Amino acid sequence: MKKMKNVIVLDGKEIDIKGIKILGFSDPSSGTYDVRADTKAIDALNKTVRKMLLGGQEGPLILAVHNPRAANGLIGKVPIILVGHTHKARLIDKGGCIIDNAGTTGAAGIRTFKTQEGVPYTLSILQIDRSQKRLVAVDSLEVVGAEQEFRLQRDLIKGKTVSETELGNVKNLEW
Repeated sequence: MKKMKNVIVLDGKEIDIKGIKILGFSDPSSGTYDVRADTKAIDALNKTVRKMLLGGQEGPLILAVHNPRAANGLIGKVPIILVGHTHKARLIDKGGCIIDNAGTTGAAGIRTFKTQEGVPYTLSILQIDRSQKRLVAVDSLEVVGAEQEFRLQRDLIKGKTVSETELGNVKNLEW
């Protein structure tokens, strides 16, 4: 990925793209052949993320971690949290913190063969007002089936709440 043009690998560093700060971390299992989540490694990553977010300076608008457990206890410490790992598209507003799991943009592993229809490919496009450094909408795209039907849905972010979006009583991000 690091060798691809226009790709920035977020691996424990904060970047600034046109005034939007993003902090991202790779999944601890991505550097090994064992793709199962190592609880100790995820907990260690959570402590690292927590330390960086509570470091005293202005934090990022977006935190990106692969495994939702790496963001446990961080709801409200950053406005937007991007997660993955579960391959289930989900958008949640928890106390004004938007948590977005884009779902499956590619490799779904063995899940691909578990259903007749295959696994839907999904992605999220964040619409950000750069002047206010605020998320205003999330566009979710889903491509399904052999005919590659698609669905596009826009969720408007009004102030600090999400309209027409799955809201839940989420204490942590272990989905």
